Amino acid sequence: AYERFFRANNQMLLYASPWPPSGIWSEAPVVDAEKISGLKIRTYDANGTRTFIAAGAAPVQLSWADVVPQLATGGIAAVLTSAEGGVNASFWEHLEAFTEINYAMPLNFVHIGRDAFDALDEPHRKAILQAAAEADARNWKAMEMRVQDNYKTLAEKSVTVAREISPEARAKLAKAAEKVVQEWLEKTGADGRAILDDFGKRVGREF
Repeated sequence: AYERFFRANNQMLLYASPWPPSGIWSEAPVVDAEKISGLKIRTYDANGTRTFIAAGAAPVQLSWADVVPQLATGGIAAVLTSAEGGVNASFWEHLEAFTEINYAMPLNFVHIGRDAFDALDEPHRKAILQAAAEADARNWKAMEMRVQDNYKTLAEKSVTVAREISPEARAKLAKAAEKVVQEWLEKTGADGRAILDDFGKRVGREF
């Protein structure tokens, strides 16, 4: 699907680089539905902001540069980001828990203009594709241990990691996201429906 999108825009997808899944950094684990209500949480995109508003939280969409200053002054009490993001920013200086909700696994894309790629000679095209394949394999392989390595660091810093949330909290977040999901399906049509159905089969969930 990504390859088709780039192709439609006269681009060529070389590889995608995954980030660890986003969760909730906070003073205490956010494992129960009632702890979501009124939570002053930093979000990083419109979908997250809308979902947490619908869930009864008080989200604030902030750039990464503004997160630590807002934590330090009490402007926010929680942050939607990955465990890795918190490790890189030493969040344990302000917060004591990370809750694994797997909100999203963002991807960085590396691509090249189709015309520019086609203008290269065969050895150069082959070298680019080989390097892209190697980078892709390395990045996805690295992800297998990133979460565990981050959790090890958090344990060393006395950060509580909650690996499960209550069924009620999960249902509340899923319900809050329904409108965002439906609007995405309206934009993406049959292709989006097929992608979501396939994902649902893999994770045992209907959308």
